[in-house]
Amino acid sequence: LDYYVYHPTDYDAYPKNRPVLISLHGLAERAGSTSRMLGSDGHGSHAWLANQGVDFPLMIVSPHQPAKVGGVSYYTWNIELVKKLIEHIKTKYEVDPSRIYLTGFSNGGQSAWQYAIEHPEDIAALIPLAGRTNLTGQIGINLQDPAYACTLTNIPMQVWHGSSDNIIPKSHSEDMVQALNSCNPSPEPPVEFNLVSGMNHDDLRPFVYENV
Repeated sequence: LDYYVYHPTDYDAYPKNRPVLISLHGLAERAGSTSRMLGSDGHGSHAWLANQGVDFPLMIVSPHQPAKVGGVSYYTWNIELVKKLIEHIKTKYEVDPSRIYLTGFSNGGQSAWQYAIEHPEDIAALIPLAGRTNLTGQIGINLQDPAYACTLTNIPMQVWHGSSDNIIPKSHSEDMVQALNSCNPSPEPPVEFNLVSGMNHDDLRPFVYENV
């Protein structure tokens, strides 16, 4: 995967054993050039915000999703390619492997959920934004099922959705959080669900990434 990397202002003084945030974009930036993340399609993404001069306190890696992998078209992220990217980042940048954080918006939010379920040992914290979790119509599984959701109870997380999202209904996040907090044992502290009143789908990303 091609990617942009953001280094915080003190990176040169402390280049090793740093935390890193992996940020997965949504469907709008999929395919084409990596530079799509810096244009209007990427509005509000970490790559877009960093290119606009916004400062962040940690290293951020923003990969770009290709249209096809090995000749096969993927609607969402190829999870094993994200895994390979994270292993690459660990080696190339000598980051702290115990402080790898994962976020994603929309399709990227769905894939962040999927990645954390498949590789919970890799992730120190999870921040999905407006991601689908009931994938019955896509791939025949529902991540809200305890067999999936309850693999995540040891990962701190914040879950975000807009109350007026007409692209991905808020129930995908709401029901997932309910499933997580119903696990036995349940997460401690309980998973935090942030439902932003009046917020639509596309405006959620800049609201969270620039202000939280």
